[in-house]
Amino acid sequence: MADVNSVLSAIAADTALTSWNPVVTALPEYELKDTANAKCCVVPAGISYSNLSRGCVNKVFVVDVGFIKRKKNIGVLALVTEMETIAAHFMKASYANARVVEVTHDPLYDDERLRTENLFQAVLTLRLQEVS
Repeated sequence: MADVNSVLSAIAADTALTSWNPVVTALPEYELKDTANAKCCVVPAGISYSNLSRGCVNKVFVVDVGFIKRKKNIGVLALVTEMETIAAHFMKASYANARVVEVTHDPLYDDERLRTENLFQAVLTLRLQEVS
């Protein structure tokens, strides 16, 4: 059986996220000075359980994968395209006996932070179905 900690750790260890320096955290907080390099937070968002026939339990994990990067000479559309590439990678992945069944990327980025702090911030929400 998959548990939330093993799912989070497996996502953070994914090589598709290496350049974003992923960390597992329950409270994603960064100061502006910490955003000189790209950051990625893997955050638990929820777990749902439902009964199936004959005592089997369906378990679905919801995980937010947040990205933050100082926008220097990189265009916003290039960063959105990178998020799309990572989302497509997630759709083919399994982590700790849980398969990604849905990726949501809405909104594409935080336009307020982009305007006021020159930071690109985006969140991919993953729904993972336990494989049993």
